[in-house]
Amino acid sequence: MEHNTDLSALDRGTLRTWRILNLVGWGAASMIANALLLVTVSISLGRLGVLLPSPLPWVVEGIAVGLAGAGAGTVVAANVYRSPALVAGLAAAALGVIVGLLLVPVGARGTMAVFWAASIPNIACAAFVARRRWGKRPAALRSPA
Repeated sequence: MEHNTDLSALDRGTLRTWRILNLVGWGAASMIANALLLVTVSISLGRLGVLLPSPLPWVVEGIAVGLAGAGAGTVVAANVYRSPALVAGLAAAALGVIVGLLLVPVGARGTMAVFWAASIPNIACAAFVARRRWGKRPAALRSPA
């Protein structure tokens, strides 16, 4: 990495802080978008699931989890300056851990493992879409300055 000597120590520190907060802030925004999409889709599918034959609600729910991850990945790709797949994947994984800890009873390790395994499509879609969408941005918006 090339060091820019025309910046003061304060300017370099400010730039470094901005870069870190860019990743953290948009990762948090991605988690919020992901959670809102998951809740909206779950409520809609919960109402629709009564009308669908037995295995179909599970398939539709799996697709919806992937689509929520894709929406979260899009938020990251549009706004981060580097490492979009990592940021989107970590944000989706963190959301899965937080929701799992809040929803699964203490001591239900098997249920927790199944819940976290079910969040893998969400994580994978978020990372995949973030990387693909970010790659389509102009090079000036992708390269670190």
